[in-house]
Amino acid sequence: MTTDSEAHDEQDDNLTPEELRSLKQAVKELNNPVRYVVYSQIIPDDRKFIRFLDITSSTYGQELSHSTLFKKYEVAKAVADVYSDNGRLRIAKVTTKGDKLRVVRYNFEP
Repeated sequence: MTTDSEAHDEQDDNLTPEELRSLKQAVKELNNPVRYVVYSQIIPDDRKFIRFLDITSSTYGQELSHSTLFKKYEVAKAVADVYSDNGRLRIAKVTTKGDKLRVVRYNFEP
């Protein structure tokens, strides 16, 4: 009879080094608290008039908690390009650390 840890070790042996690297990278990304959000700033330099994009309903809202969070900047940028007809949508870098959403930087570009 094998224990859970022995069965786990046997499963690891079946993974190729590339698959193992890919799996470790996926776990690392999952644990990373950094996310990106698309927003519209109606009046430049006035954060009172920021609206965050929720792509599930194709609407904008005032609450960061109701927006769509993206793991990768490139995906957020692609969505902003699709939704923006005049280039006014921007990307903000947010963190989910401590079970709270907080904007780290507005108008983020890597």
